[in-house]
Amino acid sequence: MTKSINSEDYFYDGTHYISKGAYYKNSTFLIYPTWEEVNRKILIPGDRWHPFCPTALPPWQIRTFDGENIIPFRNINYTINALEKYHVLLGKKILLMNLFQHPSLIQENLMIPVMDMGCFYERHDFEVGDAIRIHVLDYQEGLYAAEYVNRSEQMEMQHKEDSWLSLMEESMEKVISLFGDKLILPRQVDWAFFLGGWRLLKYPVLNIRHFLDSTNLFTLAEDKGVYFLKKK
Repeated sequence: MTKSINSEDYFYDGTHYISKGAYYKNSTFLIYPTWEEVNRKILIPGDRWHPFCPTALPPWQIRTFDGENIIPFRNINYTINALEKYHVLLGKKILLMNLFQHPSLIQENLMIPVMDMGCFYERHDFEVGDAIRIHVLDYQEGLYAAEYVNRSEQMEMQHKEDSWLSLMEESMEKVISLFGDKLILPRQVDWAFFLGGWRLLKYPVLNIRHFLDSTNLFTLAEDKGVYFLKKK
């Protein structure tokens, strides 16, 4: 494997270029809406879709199916500082770059598009702590499907959490050994999912936020508004 390959659209395993669109197709990831989101019946995409969508695709351009219907977006008032907790992987610098693609940015206050989850939450009696499983239908086009994770499945998932976290730690250690300090956090996460393979991608029991909160091997560092992981 070589450090000279830095494409946004492909992985390189030392022999072959592997399209991210092909690699992430049919993979899944978990989202745990916050109390605020459940209370307001919304979902702020933030960095939850990373690395399962192209970095150039703004969050408000993803399309997520709930059954046969696409979950609509609606605008809410928000501040940049309040948005930061939904963009931990990207950091404030990349957050600002994304927001400036949207014409509604006005100083510290902005009108942002968020997913209107009212129908989804009500149909499933959704509560804080419940999860949404997102299926990747088309990486390049930003097409996804949302599925409620029921209580019994959540209980079963808890028995597999340690193995998922261990595999993610092993994968991230390989990434840092391979690339050193050359990658920012979003790219580190991208490569960790690639090196970890399908055991991280197919019906995962946790997500990258859980990994960042739980790992004892790595610490989150910041440099000029962007984040990266380094070994403790």
